[in-house]
Amino acid sequence: MPGELTPDDWSEVAALPGLREPRIHRAALESFESAPPLPAVEHLELRKLAGTEDLSGLRALLPNLRTVKFVLHSDTGAAPEQLSCQLPGEHTTIPTHDVL
Repeated sequence: MPGELTPDDWSEVAALPGLREPRIHRAALESFESAPPLPAVEHLELRKLAGTEDLSGLRALLPNLRTVKFVLHSDTGAAPEQLSCQLPGEHTTIPTHDVL
């Protein structure tokens, strides 16, 4: 679901009982301040990151986060230090593979 999510959207997301591994596009990161905590989420995939995003607000939103997969916007190899130090847990990085 690319784009900014409203508080009502986030309430619907939080109400999903089986949500354990969301995939979130960088465009949705801007609306995280309106999201309620998502304690069921243990694994997170962040898609199309540029490497300069502020992810510090995700710690409170995802208190039980164990793994993070960074899908970077370019082939930079590993997640930049400024991303990986902001989130707890085990981190992996993969490049974006866009298909035309």
